[in-house]
Amino acid sequence: MTCPPQQTGRRRVWLIARDVHGREVDSIEVTGPNAGTDGTQSGVEMGDGELKEMWHAARSFEDNEVVGMPGSVPGYGHVGVRRWTMKLTTKATDIRSWSQVERRLWTLTTPDQHSGRTGQFFIRFQERNGEAREIQIRRTGTPEPENKTYAGQRGWETWTFEVTAYDPWWYGDPSEDEWENTDGAGSAVLEVENHGDQPGYLIWTIPAAATAQTWTVPDGQGVYPVGHEKAGQRIMHTLPAVGAGDVGEADTRPYRLPFRILGQPMSFGRMRQTRWTHPIPPGNGPDSGPVSLPVSVVGGLDAGIKVSLRPAFDRPHS
Repeated sequence: MTCPPQQTGRRRVWLIARDVHGREVDSIEVTGPNAGTDGTQSGVEMGDGELKEMWHAARSFEDNEVVGMPGSVPGYGHVGVRRWTMKLTTKATDIRSWSQVERRLWTLTTPDQHSGRTGQFFIRFQERNGEAREIQIRRTGTPEPENKTYAGQRGWETWTFEVTAYDPWWYGDPSEDEWENTDGAGSAVLEVENHGDQPGYLIWTIPAAATAQTWTVPDGQGVYPVGHEKAGQRIMHTLPAVGAGDVGEADTRPYRLPFRILGQPMSFGRMRQTRWTHPIPPGNGPDSGPVSLPVSVVGGLDAGIKVSLRPAFDRPHS
């Protein structure tokens, strides 16, 4: 057995701030060709090995039965909050003073309720092969300088501070598919892939149309159990009607609104007792096949739907 050749080149890491709509507000490269403290680089650098604490989420296990007795079985693992210490060096560049570099870094990572910033930002990790994953974090500790003298006299400083990821997973680029009822068929099969090593959750988006539209979509790959009148058939949910000109969204992630009409804050209760209970199981890497998602609609020829799945990973690297 021969191992594939080791890829060369340096991994790249960014700190990214986005607004509530997902649009990028600022991005600082902290590892890679545009990071560091020379010339026109960002002025902020993360040392090699600083991401080692982010390789795996913390897990704890509890025994369901008395330990050491016949028939004892282990409990399911509980994923804890991912928390670690980040270390960054700031320094003046040819185009920014040290104070300007500092202001930019702390603006990106500091919450401010008056400006609407939550303080949550993203670490984006790009492998040598171009594959990228990112995790959303918040600075939960006070930055501590390594030096005791005033950094303004030196023009550089090394900081350590605690950060926390409340959602413990790294996310890759989404797998998406969409369909519009232009032929009047009223039904189609969409496909997405889950290349991650964690369960994946679907987000359904129903764009605005000239007429009302009512969609029926599957609950992941779930099927009705033995004993049910529809045993073996796919579990399907008929979403509430989306009126003409409205945009609907069904989010199957835990603790998210299962359905809403964008711009109508009181629309979230329309699914009544319907729940999403079947995420897409993790695949077997890049070679795993697509998942089929049958959909149907009652509506006009411009009725359309889009499905998206962001693969989740335990680690930032392949």
